[in-house]
Amino acid sequence: MALMATKERLLAHLLLAPNQWFSGQSLADQLGVSRESVWKAIRSLQQAGYQINSDRKRGYCYRGTAKMLAPVIELGLGTTKVKLVVEEELESTQTTARQLLATGDSTAPLVVIADHQIGAYGRRGRAFYAPKATGLYMTIGVPNVTFPGQPGLLTTGVAVTVATVLKRFFPAQRLSYKWVNDLYLGHQKVVGILTEMQTDLEATSQTSLVIGIGINLTTKEFPADLKEKVTGIDPAATVDRNRLAAELIEAVLSDLPDYSQGIFLPEYRAHSLILGRSVSLQIGQTTFSGIAQNIDDQGQLVVRTPNGQLRTFSSGEVTKVNF
Repeated sequence: MALMATKERLLAHLLLAPNQWFSGQSLADQLGVSRESVWKAIRSLQQAGYQINSDRKRGYCYRGTAKMLAPVIELGLGTTKVKLVVEEELESTQTTARQLLATGDSTAPLVVIADHQIGAYGRRGRAFYAPKATGLYMTIGVPNVTFPGQPGLLTTGVAVTVATVLKRFFPAQRLSYKWVNDLYLGHQKVVGILTEMQTDLEATSQTSLVIGIGINLTTKEFPADLKEKVTGIDPAATVDRNRLAAELIEAVLSDLPDYSQGIFLPEYRAHSLILGRSVSLQIGQTTFSGIAQNIDDQGQLVVRTPNGQLRTFSSGEVTKVNF
C-alpha cells in the first residue's frame, strides 16, 4: 500500500512537470519517503508504460507515454469530471459502455477507451478495424438524458466537434463529412461515429446517449478489403493520444447542449463530401439513388431522385459517392 501511495503521488508530481529533471533526493524530500521508495516507484511507473528517463547526475524526467493511461487523460480533463475506464483491449468500447450504463450506478458521464478492440462495430453492425497503438477508440456515455432533437443533429454535431479538435492536431489535413457519421480525408474514411440511444424498457423512454468515436490516427496497414476505403490521418505523425482523448471528451461534453439547436450544420454543409454529387443511399434492403441536394435543418439528407422529386431521409447509409 505504501508503494502504491508513493507511486500515485510521484506520478502526480511528474505529470505536472513534463520534461523537467528532479533528483531522487528532491523527490524523496517532497514526498516524505526514502530514495529507495522513489526508485521503486519509478521502476513501477516505467513498467506500466510511463516514459521516465533516469540519469545518475540529473535524476528523473517524465517524457510522456505512448500508452493510453487514465491518470494522464484525467490530468488533461482539468475540471471536467467523468467516470473513466481505460483498457488495453476490449471487445468494443461501445458494448462495454452500454453495459456499464445499464447498471445505473453513476450520474456522471462515462468514458470508455481501449488501446485496441477485437470486436468493434459501426453502423449496421459492420466490423470496425481498430488495431493497437495507432488509433483512438472511445465511447462517451451520458446517463439520464434524452436528446430533444432529431438524431441527425446529434451525429452531425458530434462530427463537427471531432473534426474541430482533430484540426488542432493535424492542421495540414483537410477533413470532410460523409453523411451522416463519417469523416473523410480525400476519398478515404478516417473517422467513424456511432450515436445510439439506450432505453430503459420498463420506463419506455430514452435514458442515456452513447457516442462512439473511432479514429484512424497513424494507422498504415489495413486489411486487404479495407485499404482502398480507409486510411490514417497522418501515418508519419506522432500524436499524444492521451491529450487528444482529453480534448475530445471536453469538447463533446461542452458542445452536447448545443447539438439539438443545429448550430453546427453550416460547418457540416460547408465541408460535406456529398452535396451536389450523385449518391446511393441504402435503407434496410432498399437502395435509393440521386443527387445529394442538402442537409436540412434537422440534419436529414435531401436527395433529388432521377424523376426530379426531392426525398428527405432521416436515416440510412450513403454507400456510394460518384466523384
